[in-house]
Amino acid sequence: MHFRKNLTFLQLICSLFFFPQRAKLLKQKKEEGNDLFKSRDWSKAYEAYGEALGIDPCNKFVNAKLYLNRAIVAAKVRSGENIFFAV
Repeated sequence: MHFRKNLTFLQLICSLFFFPQRAKLLKQKKEEGNDLFKSRDWSKAYEAYGEALGIDPCNKFVNAKLYLNRAIVAAKVRSGENIFFAV
């Protein structure tokens, strides 16, 4: 029981320490996906959005946008250029 409490505390400390780095990396990866989307490199954009999703699974606000972007990329691949999307 004591070990479990310490582990939770350690996880909290680690998440607070690494939060700025993860936030910066998440933003960079999302922007990379957006740039790849704009250049119509669908497969790399899909991968970039997927990698960004793995950076901070608890960031529901940004992850919702990433899932949407990834779904739009998948739809573009299937149906061509007939989908409107503003990145």
